[in-house]
Amino acid sequence: MIDEYADIIDEPNAGGLSFVDADVALWDYHPQNNYQGDFFQTVKYTGDFDGVIDRMKNFIRHRVVEGDPNEGSAEPGLSEICDDPAIPNTPVITFVGDSNYPRNNLRFQTSAFSDPQSSGTFAAMKWRIAEVEPWSQLHTQEQEKDVSLIHNVLDREGRYEINAVWESEELSEFNSSIQIPTNVVKAGSTYRIRCRMKDNTGRWSHWSEPVQFLAGESTAGNVLSDLRITELMYNPADRDAASGEPAVDNDNFEFIELQNIGAETIDLDMVSFTDGIDFTFDKFELLTREYVVIVRDRDAFESRYGSAVNIAGEYTGRLNNDGERIMLEDAIGRVILDFDYEDNWYDNTDGDGFSLAIIDPTNPDPNSWGKRDSWCASEYAGGSPGS
Repeated sequence: MIDEYADIIDEPNAGGLSFVDADVALWDYHPQNNYQGDFFQTVKYTGDFDGVIDRMKNFIRHRVVEGDPNEGSAEPGLSEICDDPAIPNTPVITFVGDSNYPRNNLRFQTSAFSDPQSSGTFAAMKWRIAEVEPWSQLHTQEQEKDVSLIHNVLDREGRYEINAVWESEELSEFNSSIQIPTNVVKAGSTYRIRCRMKDNTGRWSHWSEPVQFLAGESTAGNVLSDLRITELMYNPADRDAASGEPAVDNDNFEFIELQNIGAETIDLDMVSFTDGIDFTFDKFELLTREYVVIVRDRDAFESRYGSAVNIAGEYTGRLNNDGERIMLEDAIGRVILDFDYEDNWYDNTDGDGFSLAIIDPTNPDPNSWGKRDSWCASEYAGGSPGS
């Protein structure tokens, strides 16, 4: 930023006088100037505007000059902060989504936590994404000093990586992958994403080297953006013998409800649950806003809820009554949802006959499915599968 603003006021390639020249002319022989005729005399070494810029950069890096009597009481500069040998190692991130970076499949992965202290000191991690100027990936000095590029952004506020458009919370559990909410990026804009990690002493690693990308349009009719889990009956009430329910374990009444939240029909063929329970959809189309349910035991389910519910089939395994990880993937293994539910979120969903119901299935952030505040207990005992 210092170089960019310096180029604006010095205009080294523009010809004629610049703002810097005007400032020099104003102050060179001003009565209050003790160095008349030599405005930059106070700048060591070069005695010119470039020296002023170097001095500003050095102040940011070190805050004080080596040997300064105030050095001991000064706040550390960037160089001193960066030189701390005890901070966690810098993570490395990669893009693992579809080509062309579609807005609804911005998935990234980070390397494992690593710390000079030991591998067991992980405390938190954080992701951030920021919009940058399209030309910001040009790193040569001559390209970055192209005045025409700089003048192109003067008509509006510049975009700098320091201003994030989205930041995750401090995530206290390590998860190597993240999916960026669809609504935080715009197709045709350029972004940088980074990750950093914290150890149990409170030290943060450096931010990772960025992945810079041009966001693409969302994929229409895509299960990645349009298929959502909307209800979990993970610990149902016991059988009601009086109503004719079969003599089976209460887990046989489990179900998972899904919905197409998009505006187009989606094909669920080969969409799979790969963690929590095991189920793969066969040829199955889900209309816009339509619900579908998968169940553990169809006979038990229909004895309680009837046969009018749209059932895709029976899954193997069972939902853990203590909570567990659920992962849903599309036909080629791309992650649709990956989250953990907890049995202590709401007491009445843990064996009292109420289900976990998602509050906003259209939430563009798939990471929110792992948060208690995104769910509520169903309004009625038994839940509301298929509606």
